[in-house]
Amino acid sequence: MKIGVIGDTLMIKGTGSGSYLSYLVKYLLKYQSEDLEIVLILNKNKRGRKIPFENCEVIYVSKYPIIKDLELLSLDWIILNGISIKSPLYLQTNRLVIIHGGYELTNSKHRGYLIKRYWRNILLLRSKVNMTVSESSQKLLEANIFKNRFYVNPCGVDHEIFKQIKRNSFSCNDYNLEDGEYLFHLSRYVPRKNSGDMFDVFRRIKERPSMSKLKLVIGGNGWGNEIENFLEHNGSLTNDIIYLGYIDSEDLPLLYSNALAFLFFSKYEGFGMPLMEAMSCKCITIANNKYSLPEIALPESVFSLKNDKIKIVDFIEKIYVDIEYRQHIQEKNFLKSLQYDWNFAVNNVINLIKNG
Repeated sequence: MKIGVIGDTLMIKGTGSGSYLSYLVKYLLKYQSEDLEIVLILNKNKRGRKIPFENCEVIYVSKYPIIKDLELLSLDWIILNGISIKSPLYLQTNRLVIIHGGYELTNSKHRGYLIKRYWRNILLLRSKVNMTVSESSQKLLEANIFKNRFYVNPCGVDHEIFKQIKRNSFSCNDYNLEDGEYLFHLSRYVPRKNSGDMFDVFRRIKERPSMSKLKLVIGGNGWGNEIENFLEHNGSLTNDIIYLGYIDSEDLPLLYSNALAFLFFSKYEGFGMPLMEAMSCKCITIANNKYSLPEIALPESVFSLKNDKIKIVDFIEKIYVDIEYRQHIQEKNFLKSLQYDWNFAVNNVINLIKNG
């Protein structure tokens, strides 16, 4: 069996879909055999760029649907991560389509909604298997697109990479950080990441004398203007917010492991991979009670950003001053993360294809 994975999002740094596809292909390649061959499919404009996998066959195809169809005739299956790929719509090859959340497919106010709706209907109707990564995403997709058409297969976490690494102090992107003296957030900035509530919670934290030394560390592309806008009205916090920009993946376990807590207040997430990565590093996670996040995070660290900001600050103060309680919650986060594994997730993909 020959499986092709359309991999253009692999080449975009700092995106959740790119990270997901990177792990998916990495673990699929581990299962290659005489009976299972994995091929990466990229547009010709990506030729010459470094591929993050060794010994991986790559097919470079034209962006035009008809030509692309002809070049992919040898494949038994095609895996598409998302619905932005407009072809190969007319190819008879079996397709497995993975939709992380579907918010952009079901929200008419989302940019590109009409185009995605058109391609969505064609692509998902013609696919052999449709898959999503959380129960909340399944409910959203089946309520708005096709009932009883989406398998749930949660993302995994690489426990060999994301494991606790403790340091009293360390440096990242030229900033010095101390163990337990900062809160951490990681994402590529988009409005749904809910920066306003995150900054408001941090402002409330700094009003309490017991947590006056705490800093907020933000990693990921596109946050510059958001931070500047907040500091225009909160100048006293200028030295307490550290923006690291894009963070190399090898630095992430250290940042997760030594943070007092990882903040993830998104209004919408299909899964929320950074949340699981943090938990695997024994980092306490604090999440919004929206969509998939309550499925992943511990119940005691999920809050309503609309009603529970004081409770969030109380919780952060407790884990800051009570070391025994902090260690207890850290361990619970780690044990929860063990429920998610990429080997299990990729085995599910292979089984869906074999039984599709």
